[in-house]
Amino acid sequence: MATKTSKSFQDPFAKLFGSVARVRLLRLFLFNPKKSFTEIEATSHSRIAGAGTRRELRMLIDAGFVHKSSSNPARYNAETNFPFLLPLREMLLNAPLQGNDVYARVRSSGIIKLVAISGIFVDGADGRLDILVVGDRINERRLNNALKLLEADIGTELQFSALSVSDFMYRITVSDRFIRDVFDYPHRIVFDKLNIGLK
Repeated sequence: MATKTSKSFQDPFAKLFGSVARVRLLRLFLFNPKKSFTEIEATSHSRIAGAGTRRELRMLIDAGFVHKSSSNPARYNAETNFPFLLPLREMLLNAPLQGNDVYARVRSSGIIKLVAISGIFVDGADGRLDILVVGDRINERRLNNALKLLEADIGTELQFSALSVSDFMYRITVSDRFIRDVFDYPHRIVFDKLNIGLK
């Protein structure tokens, strides 16, 4: 299914590289240098139209950035000998910059009171929560769609969770481990209407 990117979230690299689809595929392969993807898998991860994926993959193959296997179905992976691989990684894999607009992406999902980012947005750590959203009347489907689009823009899966305000406040009072795994490690609060002294 084709995905239209809101003007407020347009990636400047999409203009530099010619399309949102191309940048999403570049990030997908750069974030997953040891993985290979079928065309269907690349389409799903990047949330772009199938025909667009096919066209962009051909261009990336012609550029020498992507290798296509002879298997059926064909699988695609980043060409490790591509001469500009490291400069591209430094330029495109800037998750902390992408973290700046997380609140703007999720604000329409409910009555949002707090958004904290950690993990990949702060120190690149795996296995911990990347995004914590706290609010009331959160529409899980809308929130999930917003963050899935962010995943496509970044090029990798995110660990995220949403809590009601009452649940969050209770977990704070009992020093819940789930909460400590966010706030005891490098993190950044990008939106806060609770004013409970968290930093």
